[in-house]
This record gives sequence, structure tokens and C-alpha cells, in this order.
Amino acid sequence: MGEKIIEIEVTKSGLPALWETGGGRENSGDARIVTGTKGEALRPVYVRTSGQRANSYHALLAIREGCYDVRAYRQRDDVKIEVYRITVINKATKTAEAALVNSFDEGEWRSPLDKFLVAAVEAAIRKSRMYHCQDPVYVRWATGV
Repeated sequence: MGEKIIEIEVTKSGLPALWETGGGRENSGDARIVTGTKGEALRPVYVRTSGQRANSYHALLAIREGCYDVRAYRQRDDVKIEVYRITVINKATKTAEAALVNSFDEGEWRSPLDKFLVAAVEAAIRKSRMYHCQDPVYVRWATGV
């Protein structure tokens, strides 16, 4: 479908990572949800708890090839979704290549959405509607593993 170069973070311990970001404003909003290779919620490396948090960076998540980057863009009730699969990570340039695997626009999916991504897409839409969102929405709050 389409390739995209996205900027990534590299943690102090050398892990490639992306932020869960976004939130709603009065008539618009956007969100980024990051998932594992099977659409699962990831355990955050770091959660921002102070400073500017409204519609900002909320949870830093370690990624690997095969993870998904789900983007929601909302203008009033019109929502557009893009679902990318990370194909190549380059820590040296702090970039990743991502392939567009599906999109939603004008009320229709380009192709049927994989069932394992439904929860992440719903979380992205919900986050794009959360007025001045300050917290992560789609992360696993677990210790250990």
C-alpha cells in the first residue's frame, strides 16, 4: 500500500521506542496507539507524570519489527485511521520504516480490519476524543514480564 519513514526514540538503554500520544480538542483530535506484533498492549518503558501532558506524549513503548502504529485523526465526527506495521528499525538514524496495512476514510475500511487490531483502533478513536487527554490509554500496566 505505502511506505512511510517515522521518527523513533532510542531509550537510554538502547531500545527503539515510540510514544503513545494525542488527545482531543473542541472540534478535533488525534492519537497514536502503539501495539505489539499481535495487536496486544505493551508495557510502557516510561510514563510521563508531570510537565505538559495534555494532548502530548503519554507513554514510551519499546518497539520491534512487526509492531503496529495506529493513527487516528478526528475532525468533529469524521474519523480517519491509518494502521502501519513497522518493517525496519534503524536506531542509528532514529527512524523506522512502516508499511501502511490498512486505512479508514469516508466511513469505509480499505480492506477488512484484522480482528486483532480492533481494540487498538477503538483506543485510538477514544483517545482522539478525550478532551485534553493526559494519560496513556492502550498500555499494559503490569510488573515483571
